[in-house]
Amino acid sequence: MDKKKNLWSLLAIVVSAMVCMSLSSCGDDDDDSSNTVIDDNGNASGGGYVNSNEPNTTGKLDGHDYVDLGLSVKWATCNVGAYTPESYGSYFAWGETSEKDYYDYSNYAFFKSTNYGFKYTYISSGDISGTRYDAAYSIWGGSWRMPTKAEYDEIENKCASKWITYKGIKGRMFTAPNGNSIFFPAAGEKDDYDTKDLTECGSYWTSTLANHSEHSDDYPWAYSFGFSSNDQFGSGDAGWNGYRSNGMSVRAVYGSSGSGGYSGGGGSSTESLYFTNFNYTATQTSVTVKFYTNERASSASIKYGEYSASSSASATITNKEISATIRGLKKGTKYYVKCTARNSSGSVTSDDYPVITNF
Repeated sequence: MDKKKNLWSLLAIVVSAMVCMSLSSCGDDDDDSSNTVIDDNGNASGGGYVNSNEPNTTGKLDGHDYVDLGLSVKWATCNVGAYTPESYGSYFAWGETSEKDYYDYSNYAFFKSTNYGFKYTYISSGDISGTRYDAAYSIWGGSWRMPTKAEYDEIENKCASKWITYKGIKGRMFTAPNGNSIFFPAAGEKDDYDTKDLTECGSYWTSTLANHSEHSDDYPWAYSFGFSSNDQFGSGDAGWNGYRSNGMSVRAVYGSSGSGGYSGGGGSSTESLYFTNFNYTATQTSVTVKFYTNERASSASIKYGEYSASSSASATITNKEISATIRGLKKGTKYYVKCTARNSSGSVTSDDYPVITNF
């Protein structure tokens, strides 16, 4: 009898251990843990409750998935430059339409020298949605464009949100009153060569320039939409506006048209040829400058100088890139460069850009 009791006791211990191992295995499953809510229990300032850990897709337009949140526009399910909701995608300075390695005012397309120093170029219309300076419109085409501040305000005010980890990527899930959800990964922000706050914060450009009354005379700011693990910050929060030269994520929308009407910053143009970006690299005695256009130039010239861009450098055209290496410069010295490009569409001359040789 004692032997039978001992046998049953041993069997109970084995079964109990197997159950514990099974539960432990479920808790470690990659698919389940990737959707674990990290904090804030789904509560949000917009009211309501987020009860979904999976973003929705309700349709496709021009090859890109979108979700209908019941708001004024349809929202892309992933960032520009990404192919899945959890991917970070590309980073853009405000008004530029291509990525770069270094994000700073010195290589920002809309920062120029004046008689009083340097300043960010003023944009008279105040909004670039649906224009050639819109990264979403320029890259995805069709009806896609950058969201305006007002359209991000709808996300802030009408959707509930929670901080989650989706497929291994941290970010915020927003759920609309109609029950559909959209995921924004915490992709951080590009400043100089660095990515700041990756996995901790999300920073997304709106298409809207910050109001003159809120910021300084040279208009360095544009509205952005931001969030962290602790809170979501609307596009009107001054703490989540950004320097236009910094690199941020772009999420596309389509629906009612954007404000449009951007008319400044890229230099003087007679037709549809225009500059999309500028960057440079430097040594102690040389700089290599690169200007980018929306279509291939048939001819181009580049000028440079220590006080104004007046001396000529030999320009090379490669597809939509116009480059020159300028040698024989003084170390640790600021120079100015500009480019004129021409093709059958017309001609365009850039602003003067500052470049600095290494010490």
